[in-house]
Amino acid sequence: MLVASTGLGKTIMAAHIVAHLRSQDKIDSAIVLCPSGLKAMWQRTMRAARVSSIEFSYYVISVEDWKRVKDVAILEREIKNADSRTLIILDESHHLRNSDEGDELRLRHRRIMNMVSREARVLLMTATPYSKNVEDINSQLMLLPHCNSVESLFGDQRYERWRVETPAGLSELKCGVVLTAPSVVKNYSTRDKHDNYYVVFSGNEKRYFPHRILINNIEYNNPVDEHLADLLKGKLLYVREKTDEDTGYTLFKDFERGIRRPLFESQLVHRFCSSLAEADLVFDKMTDEEGFEKMRFERYEELGQKSQTAKQYISQFMGNDSGKPMDEKIIAVIDIIKRFENEKVVIFCVYKATADYIVRSIEKYLPYINIKSTVDRNADELESIIQNFAPVANSIDLEDDTDREVEIKNINDIKVLVATTAMSEGFNFQDASVMVNFDLPWTVLVLAQRMGRILRPWKTPRDVNIFTLIPSTMNHRGIYHALNWSRRLHQRNRDFSSFAEIPVIVEKSEEYEMFDLARTISQFDKVELNLDDVYKFIENADNLQTSSFIDDLAILGEEDVKKFKRLPDGIKSFKNTGLDSDHLYMLIKFKQAFYPALFDGSGNLKMDHDKIDEIMRLIRSGEDENCSLTFTDINKLDKWYNRAIKNWAAEKRLNPDEITVRCMMVLNS
Repeated sequence: MLVASTGLGKTIMAAHIVAHLRSQDKIDSAIVLCPSGLKAMWQRTMRAARVSSIEFSYYVISVEDWKRVKDVAILEREIKNADSRTLIILDESHHLRNSDEGDELRLRHRRIMNMVSREARVLLMTATPYSKNVEDINSQLMLLPHCNSVESLFGDQRYERWRVETPAGLSELKCGVVLTAPSVVKNYSTRDKHDNYYVVFSGNEKRYFPHRILINNIEYNNPVDEHLADLLKGKLLYVREKTDEDTGYTLFKDFERGIRRPLFESQLVHRFCSSLAEADLVFDKMTDEEGFEKMRFERYEELGQKSQTAKQYISQFMGNDSGKPMDEKIIAVIDIIKRFENEKVVIFCVYKATADYIVRSIEKYLPYINIKSTVDRNADELESIIQNFAPVANSIDLEDDTDREVEIKNINDIKVLVATTAMSEGFNFQDASVMVNFDLPWTVLVLAQRMGRILRPWKTPRDVNIFTLIPSTMNHRGIYHALNWSRRLHQRNRDFSSFAEIPVIVEKSEEYEMFDLARTISQFDKVELNLDDVYKFIENADNLQTSSFIDDLAILGEEDVKKFKRLPDGIKSFKNTGLDSDHLYMLIKFKQAFYPALFDGSGNLKMDHDKIDEIMRLIRSGEDENCSLTFTDINKLDKWYNRAIKNWAAEKRLNPDEITVRCMMVLNS
């Protein structure tokens, strides 16, 4: 299990691990299971790293009826074929933390366990393995092979599960590795001439983790506190319990007290603390005769009157035309944007109504600010918004590309991005150095994932500011749900920080230096972590296709690879085959990409690069295979070569002069 801070390149580390295991002849392939939004990124990384893998989303293994999803048949086949020579990579494994809650989660665990039971190798990856309690971690560890064997009294082999008693115990397991950003900075960074710490990620390029992390709490008065306390104190949120559609609502002796739904009450508290717009929406639903969230309240008339009063009160803060905001929350955000006028700001919230409210408010009071929201966007719109908000992080990533940076300056720059929880995983927003938690999520896991969007390596030294808006609700004695919520967040933050080394919420505003946050981790004392080696796997290889041929290259030693790269273009070779006629194989190079292709005797394209594995099976030579030279007419070969190149270029609508041939092989009949 690899627990690594966001920004350390878990995906690329995984590609490195796959390539290493493949070069050691310990695995044949890898199966990647990840959140749906990360599937495309995994495909690009694994292809670029030249390793064989197949990628699926967690959604696929959650489907009860497998016939409804086209990828399921492929996954089912892969599961059946999984064995000790298969590596299963479970990305963002914290999504699998509740093995016994809900049919969908149990189904996920059962299907993954089917693969594990076939002795497949397993790699769990996450930055946030912990949410509620230590069992979150143990549920994930259950998916690892149980190799702590003991003998039972009856003589058969039993297997003990990997387990931890505390979150901090994860780093002490033989199967666990915890790598944090502060630890990397402290143990593996170098100082530049200005005493700033950097890490070399690719080539000679320096990347700087944030020097300081400033976590700022901003407390504000929530206008709906008293209305919310009144609802809870008066038991106006108690609901009727419907037991029979024909008889209506159940009648019993203490009927007037109604049925309490503590979870429902807690959810309402969470929504009331999000924004005035969300609270207004909730109060509006409470006056609906059809009921709220399919529930009817016991004291409906009284609740309706209270809700109307609350809505009128809220409107004073939301709908004023004075030109100045009255909502303390909006005032705080405006002050942050003005304070950091030269910095990009990302604002996280939970609910759609809240996101829309933030955008409307900023557009009203700061009309010169270019602000966008990720809510209700299709895939193309979302990609465009992310590229315009964080062009450097998402276009250049870890590669030095000066020309690209010049090009980026002409983009319609987005200053402020409003994002919901769906954007807290797998996205790079480190063009921004300021983040605002407009509302608090239920768990520290979400807070940590949010922070991880900007706490990532950058091209220059910098400080990062995190602002968390804390409502007065959290300390209101009449709103016990909020008090419990606050205590739970702080307790879980202490547990999370015990291994993550970076707190996600503080009692009061705090300032941390990244270097000082880290503890010296004993498990790495004798290990040299060379991140340059890790990132070499994707350097200048974005368009390489996975193939058995490329897999074979991984077996070559470093010196062999260097010799291979020095070989001139146009190398010719010959091989006897059982084909009906002579064929010509060519490895074509266009820009930085390679395209294998097979042509018939007239130079017509027979197999393109989409059939790479079929081509490679034809041209691969077995050990000590005897190959006789029977094709001796070099002039004929040159003409054949020219016809093939012209035909291939015409097929791709390319200029033949821009194409080179790395090598070619005549396949004799």
